[in-house]
Amino acid sequence: MMPSTEIGQRPSDGLQRRVHDFFWHLGVQHCWFLMMGACVVVDAVFALAAGKFSESTLGYAAHFFSMTVGMDSWGPMLRALAHLHGPSGANVYGELFFTERVKFQYPLTSLLSLDLLARNPCNCVSPVRVMWFLSKFSVIGTGVVAVLLLYGAQQTRTTAQAWPHLTARPPRGILLLGGIAALFFYPLTRGDHLGQIQTLLTFVAALALLAQQRGRPVAAGLLIGICCTIKPQWAFAIFWALMTRQWRFAGAAAAVVACSSAVAMLLYGFQNFFDYLPVLKHVALRGESFYANQSINGLLNRLLSNGNNLEWLGNAFAPFHPAVYLATTLTSVALLGAVFFTAGTTVGRAEPLALVVATLTLASPIVWDHHYAVMLPILALVFPRWLTFIERRWGQVAVLMLSYLLIAVNLSPVVNASAASAMNFLQSYQLFGGVMLLTMLHRTCWLEREAAGRSWVRGRGVRAPSSRLPILPPKNASC
Repeated sequence: MMPSTEIGQRPSDGLQRRVHDFFWHLGVQHCWFLMMGACVVVDAVFALAAGKFSESTLGYAAHFFSMTVGMDSWGPMLRALAHLHGPSGANVYGELFFTERVKFQYPLTSLLSLDLLARNPCNCVSPVRVMWFLSKFSVIGTGVVAVLLLYGAQQTRTTAQAWPHLTARPPRGILLLGGIAALFFYPLTRGDHLGQIQTLLTFVAALALLAQQRGRPVAAGLLIGICCTIKPQWAFAIFWALMTRQWRFAGAAAAVVACSSAVAMLLYGFQNFFDYLPVLKHVALRGESFYANQSINGLLNRLLSNGNNLEWLGNAFAPFHPAVYLATTLTSVALLGAVFFTAGTTVGRAEPLALVVATLTLASPIVWDHHYAVMLPILALVFPRWLTFIERRWGQVAVLMLSYLLIAVNLSPVVNASAASAMNFLQSYQLFGGVMLLTMLHRTCWLEREAAGRSWVRGRGVRAPSSRLPILPPKNASC
């Protein structure tokens, strides 16, 4: 049985209809994995062209099975703990960050879990080895949660009309495939290889989106509160929740932040806790010009040749440039302000929260390539919605797929050839992919608001304006 159509809505013919029929028969979940596989093939081609297989997505997937522990986050965090538990225990940021130039850029609340492991009385397991295991688990877990979000997004009214043959719960085999497919999402495995706390944060953020999608705002708020203990700028999500009257979400997140901050001040001292503010100011004024900084700040620093581009400097930032700082600040304010025009509140809808998370990522002055790992669950969340419009908006669906390609694949071995030229904006390919996704998220939230408005009008007995219908089943298809 075919879904009914409204007057004036006719299935198109030609190439668009054939494309539509192909995707309808294939199914959303298979389209998702097909897109991921196609990106792996593209990555392999670029890796062979550049002759740097170890830096490709496949190379980092192979690194995943290595027993080597990256220390990009854990090294500075352990040094901070050693200083805090040392003879003086004071001025941790002044000594490490400003004097020794160790890039310990985290708040003291981020040390609590690592400190708890270090205080283990039996001392039978290394804290770093535990974090190594949690990082591996987070990579697989993020892929599994992405599949759950994908299936959950298919159960909305619009997508359910377009894909009536889909089940609400994914089979175990699909969940397993989702976990394996996460190994081929470059930002995820890159963060795991480096030993980045961002990998754990990505998993927690994905769980928050899943909780929000399933109508559990308290759980989502608690998880976002945990993210705030690692990235204080994510406290903007609490402000957004208050402005949109999501009281339970805001209360849960604020409780986590307040409790963790109180514990950190008791353990490490009031002065140490607030000494983090000069660190934030120092980083915001300068940013990074290294090509892995896929932010607006990084793009501008590279365009103006302000700092090092191709070589990572672990003890320095880009020089202060007033034009870069002003442009970074203005764009960050604009991105954050745009959230309030789009991301309203709807129970059981995770897209507004996904918009907030994506905006917080792109609005930061430093957005390393592995920070884009949080885009995987967001892409899975919006993918079914836009695949629904493949027949009538196939161009926008192509933009979404291009966004996935730019975010998921490591193109730096090829585009870094433009580092010394005016074309070095090509090095910011992940930023461009993130902006595309952010635009699609804004559009998704607007469509949801329009749909909610039409439902309200119908409930009042007034004829609603004609809606943009989802794709129709193929001709001669039955459900």
